[in-house]
Amino acid sequence: MNDEPTQEELIAKRNADADEAERAIAKEEKEEAERAKREEEKRYCSYEKFETAIKNYDPDKDFRPDLLCGCACPDGSISIIAARPGGGKTSAMVNIVRETLCSEKENGRKILYVNLEMNYRQILTNLHLSCIYAFATEEERAILSQLRRTSSAFYRTLKGQDWASEYWIMDEDELPQEVGEELSKTFIDYFSKAKNLIKEAMDSGRLKIYDGIGQPNEDIQKEIVKCETGSLILLDYMQRLTAPKEFHNAQRYLQIQKASAELLKAAIEKQLIVIAGAQRKREDDDNKPSMESIRESGDIEQDAHNVVILAKDKDTGKDFAKVGKAREGGMGKQMAINPVKQFIFWETNGKYFPLQKDDDKAGKKPVEKERKRWADELMPPRGEQS
Repeated sequence: MNDEPTQEELIAKRNADADEAERAIAKEEKEEAERAKREEEKRYCSYEKFETAIKNYDPDKDFRPDLLCGCACPDGSISIIAARPGGGKTSAMVNIVRETLCSEKENGRKILYVNLEMNYRQILTNLHLSCIYAFATEEERAILSQLRRTSSAFYRTLKGQDWASEYWIMDEDELPQEVGEELSKTFIDYFSKAKNLIKEAMDSGRLKIYDGIGQPNEDIQKEIVKCETGSLILLDYMQRLTAPKEFHNAQRYLQIQKASAELLKAAIEKQLIVIAGAQRKREDDDNKPSMESIRESGDIEQDAHNVVILAKDKDTGKDFAKVGKAREGGMGKQMAINPVKQFIFWETNGKYFPLQKDDDKAGKKPVEKERKRWADELMPPRGEQS
């Protein structure tokens, strides 16, 4: 018996396969047309869509970080923190991460920190120290202010080493040794609390740190659009974004303009909250900070919902944050801050240098006096504004 298909059967099968392929192509074309139509409709706003959006919007739920002077950061917005090089951009964003993790109101918000400049070890070290500062009471901060080398204390604590008797903790001529034990105990207690908070956030996926140093702009954008609606994106910092491929040969301000536009598009489409750092020009007058002082000015702040500028008052030497732009109100608002506002300021602000063990008393006093001035003047009580 011959099981081979006949010529007629082969022709019929070929025609049936061709018909099936045509139907599949037609179905795909129809689905693509429907997708294109839905995408086009998204670009138009009906009053019904507006009413629905208003009903679902509660301004009291907007993200309002302290270090943005309480400016509203609704979903689908970009806010800029501008400062001179070394002026506190990264520290401000690290503290916003801490503020979000510690806030009961923001308990469910996910955070993506896109690092474009620093080693992740430094970021997480600073985040731990920021938490230690935030957890402490005003009285405990007075104790902690006697610590000179916070990074050394942090790394030794992490390794389980005792450092209560180390010479770099305090001025041995003025303070009793018991203070060293109280200081280390206070530090270690809050270190444990900080570690638990940060580890839990990272293990659960609530906090992610993405190393974007040297990564193409397209890859960074892909990571950002993966985030769920309402996520907080910290971008450190705008001018370090690489140019999109088609703009590699363009002038730098055009590259930044394109990167900023793509960031805004992602924020709006995914309803994300983006807070990005930006550099100010070195030659600007700190007493009169403005949006024009931002490098590539005219592009970055144009896309921003808020712009907050960190600066230092030349007359008083005190640091402040000033609102240069706020679409929800608050223009010109100014807040006195320590730009670091975390427990690493002795080593990051350039105003204090650790004492050596063999320094004489004549050399110690001026430095100790400066240390106390920082503790008294530049660590205002929490919530103090001007």
